Amino acid sequence: MIYREFHENGYKIFGIYSIRENGSCECMNPKCTAQGKHPRTSNWQSTPHWDEEQLECMEEMGSFDTGYGVLCNGLIVIDVDEKNGGATSYSKLIQEIPEILECGLIVRTGSGGASKHLFFKLQLL
Repeated sequence: MIYREFHENGYKIFGIYSIRENGSCECMNPKCTAQGKHPRTSNWQSTPHWDEEQLECMEEMGSFDTGYGVLCNGLIVIDVDEKNGGATSYSKLIQEIPEILECGLIVRTGSGGASKHLFFKLQLL
């Protein structure tokens, strides 16, 4: 339940549609081009910080069972996508900037392999 950790640290979270067994998106739009990768709500940019009761209700409804999004206000996220050469690029990046290994949170993505998201809290100088 990593989404809970984001929520507990003050970040706003929202559910993501899943991919159905036939490969179509749960949103039921036959022309959907973002299967399993878009928010369940149309106003996700205005997601509030849910209170505990709202969060529990969303969990009971399965809103986070197939994925979740995090509003990244105050965060920088590095997306390492192995299928697009990201693992090789990531290796080169940490050679040039080894401080990246001090990342506060790393989340393995559902695409497997070395794919992951690295989250950094933005600090203004």
